[in-house]
Amino acid sequence: MIFLRISNLFPRAAHVNYQSFRRFTKISALIESKPVGNHIKVQGWIKSKRKMKALTFIDVADGSTAEKLQVALPKNILPQFDVGASVKIDGTVQTFGSKGQIEILADNVEVIGSCNHNDGYPFAPKSTYSMEYVRQHLQFRPRTNLFSSVLRIRSCASNAFRDHLCKQGFYEVNTPILTSFDCEGGGEVFSVKPDSKNLLKTMAKTGVSEDEAFFDSKTYLTVSGQMHLESAVRGLGQVYTFGPTFRAENSKSRLHLAEFNMLETEEVLSSSSIEPVLSTIESMLRNVTQRILDSTQADLECIRKVQIHQKTSGADVLEYEVEPLNEEGIKNTFLSNDPYTVMSYKEAFDILSRSKTNFKVRPAFEDGLSKEHELYLVKHNSNRPIFVVDWPAHLKAFYMKRSKDNSTVAAVDLLVPVVGELCGGSVREDNVELLSSVLKERGLEEKMSWYVDLRRFGNVTTGGFGMGYERYLQCLLNIPNIKDVIPYPRWPHNCQM
Repeated sequence: MIFLRISNLFPRAAHVNYQSFRRFTKISALIESKPVGNHIKVQGWIKSKRKMKALTFIDVADGSTAEKLQVALPKNILPQFDVGASVKIDGTVQTFGSKGQIEILADNVEVIGSCNHNDGYPFAPKSTYSMEYVRQHLQFRPRTNLFSSVLRIRSCASNAFRDHLCKQGFYEVNTPILTSFDCEGGGEVFSVKPDSKNLLKTMAKTGVSEDEAFFDSKTYLTVSGQMHLESAVRGLGQVYTFGPTFRAENSKSRLHLAEFNMLETEEVLSSSSIEPVLSTIESMLRNVTQRILDSTQADLECIRKVQIHQKTSGADVLEYEVEPLNEEGIKNTFLSNDPYTVMSYKEAFDILSRSKTNFKVRPAFEDGLSKEHELYLVKHNSNRPIFVVDWPAHLKAFYMKRSKDNSTVAAVDLLVPVVGELCGGSVREDNVELLSSVLKERGLEEKMSWYVDLRRFGNVTTGGFGMGYERYLQCLLNIPNIKDVIPYPRWPHNCQM
């Protein structure tokens, strides 16, 4: 029998610098390190081109930062390429200007992909386009200055939300996209079934409709992960989910989409007070917003400049006017030294009733708050967030904790500028008899028996909230239309790509 030493068969692997396989330097790293005198390679897209007497200059972006890298082209390099073309550049890092900015003096420029503006490319150099026009070309939208900054901020914000919740002891739970129930009971759901008629035929059962053939029940795209979180929280104590949500609403408004992203939390509470839910929301928004301000200054400044240019050029005629983004406005909204305002629904209604504003929809206590009312309340509060609590029971969902006289529920809506309602949350009903009675009235007792069982065995009081992620970005960035803060928006009669 022959024995082989394993170490001889598998020699110790040398450390591999996988970044070396990239073979080019990211512009963000170049701007940060400023390796003057070094010969480097970069790759990106030409954003602008200008010809001087001795040199031609191009500005190049690679997506790693909102800042552009200036590249100087000597006369021996003929600038026979268009704005929008992708290029590889070899050259030496040098400084220019009184502030010591860096640029590359190019030795060679290689065109990877041309960009002929006479062949159907929708964005011409030195031109300003409305958000609506850009929205018609979703496949190219990430190349625009504004939207590439929006995407980088989206990435930073989603990481920040997860990091914050993790540090607060929350566990992420991937709740299902396919579900057998409508969480809110509003019926605004997309139904799901296989497209293959042959598959449905082979799976068919006597007395079972096509809609139920695959799963043995009607199945929908999720409208919320809340009820799944209520199951998970009874094993983990603090949980959240962050992912796509779907609503079949025939609305093309600036605040609605058929597919959007929701951040939802659920945690075990020591009492039926809504206060811990408010605290979770406020600390999260303060922490995440500060991190975005600290980490994305170049992108925030890029968005501000584009918004100012669009406003002065008249490129956009907006259904809801907002001021260009500014850091002080962000701090005023989310980071004020004062705690977020808390008022009851009745107090909010009283403010509206006393107002001399000519509202399109007259405030009525039984009807709740319209978007117009929400935005008025925020403006009345110096554009700072408002927690509206103690809602009339008939205006909220069946699973919310009722007061002793059943007139109100322990619910909250957080109102902010630009979008109005940003978060909605509640303490969940933990009384088994009361919950069973409500479900029986709605004909849901059998379908939701598992939900009641959560209270029957090892019950605890829980509470949580849901936040529309895109609405947070709208408010943060002063972008009026929700379609302009999501990569590939879906709304009625529109599902590009």
